[in-house]
Amino acid sequence: PRNSQNRTRNHFCHGLLGAQKNFAAFAGRVGAAWRKAPDNFNEAWYREAIAKAITFRTTERIVSRQAWYQGGFRANIVAYAIAKIAHDVAKRRKAVDFKSIWRRQALSQNMGDVLAVVAEQVHQVLIDPPEGISNVTEWAKKQACWDRVSRLKSKLPDSFVGELISVEEQRNSARKARRDQRELNGMQAQIAVVNVGGSFWADALTWGRERDLLTPKETGILQVAARVPGRVPTEKQSSAVIKVLGKLQSEGYTAELSSSP
Repeated sequence: PRNSQNRTRNHFCHGLLGAQKNFAAFAGRVGAAWRKAPDNFNEAWYREAIAKAITFRTTERIVSRQAWYQGGFRANIVAYAIAKIAHDVAKRRKAVDFKSIWRRQALSQNMGDVLAVVAEQVHQVLIDPPEGISNVTEWAKKQACWDRVSRLKSKLPDSFVGELISVEEQRNSARKARRDQRELNGMQAQIAVVNVGGSFWADALTWGRERDLLTPKETGILQVAARVPGRVPTEKQSSAVIKVLGKLQSEGYTAELSSSP
């Protein structure tokens, strides 16, 4: 799908805009995603992030070893080569098996060979900008450059395609990771709610009521927590309690879980 391909290109090519802009874009995207769905950030997400870093660093080394590489523009070549492969893989409704990269802590030989071939093709595009553009780095930042790279005829060999996983397998794996993280978050929330004791939550309840900040549902959930240890909230209730605490803290409540006995 075109939207998926665009996201892939943006994901790998933000670095072409420079390190600071890249980091700012990454931090903003992750921050927004965390607020929307914190369960997405789990052990599987971490392992995939490391696998992607391994992919990037390995591609740097691959490019540096090539006979055609005479120095310069390596960051552009690397980003575009990875983006091109991701684009072609996505068109097949496939995905790179980042779990395998994580387990090996290295790319497969097949993937390395594909990256070497595509990197050379990308290099030729980069050093041949259209008339009126003489700066390769500026050319690399333009949508027209990506359009040319994305249209390159680069056949993925069967040996590499055989290592790919289906998009559905990738999605199922991500769903399981989110489910596992949700359970872990619930257990951690329950432990935190119980450890600080009922008086902590009774104080939070009083503070919120005095300022008319709590909905009836939030009041009820804090009342449950205030009965600890006589009554222990469920994992789901505990997660809701932590969320209410965050709301109160955003309104000026200063008590912190970490500072409680």
